[in-house]
Amino acid sequence: MTGKDEEAKERPEEQQNDLLGMLLRMGGSRPSIPEDVRSRVQSVVHAHWKQNLNARSQKKFLIFFSGAIAASILICVLVWQFMTRETANPVSVGIVENLQGTVLKDTKNEPLVRGGTLMSGTTLQSGETGRLLVRMLRGVSLRLDVNSRLHLKSESVYVLEQGAAYLDCNRSGGSIALVTPMGTVRDKGTQFEVRLQEGKMQIQVREGSVLLEQNGAEKTVAAGSRLIVDENGSAFFSTISSYGSDWNWISEVAPGFPMEGLSLIEFLNWVTRENGWSLQFAEPSMRDSASKVILHGSVKDLSPQQMLSAVLPVCGLTYSVENGVLAVKPGRRN
Repeated sequence: MTGKDEEAKERPEEQQNDLLGMLLRMGGSRPSIPEDVRSRVQSVVHAHWKQNLNARSQKKFLIFFSGAIAASILICVLVWQFMTRETANPVSVGIVENLQGTVLKDTKNEPLVRGGTLMSGTTLQSGETGRLLVRMLRGVSLRLDVNSRLHLKSESVYVLEQGAAYLDCNRSGGSIALVTPMGTVRDKGTQFEVRLQEGKMQIQVREGSVLLEQNGAEKTVAAGSRLIVDENGSAFFSTISSYGSDWNWISEVAPGFPMEGLSLIEFLNWVTRENGWSLQFAEPSMRDSASKVILHGSVKDLSPQQMLSAVLPVCGLTYSVENGVLAVKPGRRN
């Protein structure tokens, strides 16, 4: 090996760079790209980029739309499960406060007794003469008319399968749902009756209002109104009084009034609300006096009208009821 070879071996990288430079110089300068070719290439690239961008946008929209549908379905499923679920472990939901005739529960046809505790999942069945008042633990007063069948799904969801139910939700701790084959009725702090009869559903409201949910639509029934819905979904509104024969059966299983230690005005307010009446005093000052009169004793097992006959004469008062107005006036003290 010569001295030059040894020198070249020591500088291989420098020789490779010289060779690459020689080849580029032999190739000369590159011809410029024609403007029309450049324009077509840019158009094709832009179109391809735009197509990919649209595809990604559509994919994102489909993912979002599919997610929205899935979320909606999930919400519907959860709502339905909440409305129809049975409590895994039955819990106490109410107490039998008043009873008339015979009312049976569950498949064993076990007769109810006053003071008995009702559990979630219980089905109640009244016969020709049976009526029932249940004080639900959530504060709702629930009454069942004769020839009725009602299922207590939970403390806030009841299913009326037959007959009629009356709910007083004035003291309820939340929304109550009364489910029927013809829709779900929800309270808004009210007194109302729902009756299933001859393929129709009748809702009549005494106080406040209720909301009927049926086939995705909602109807509000206000106090003093009656709504009748038939099997075809046709709805008919009419007016109704808060008192009278349409409500008479309610008094048959009225709750007791805990009179001891309460004032006369509390008693009168309770009686008038229980009967759908309004209260009127012969003299304005009598209302203030009634708030200072404290009652003692018991009116257990008396109807509201019988209570009036027992209490007011003792307080030196008399009364009359006409056109839904309870008129109280001075009388002879016994």
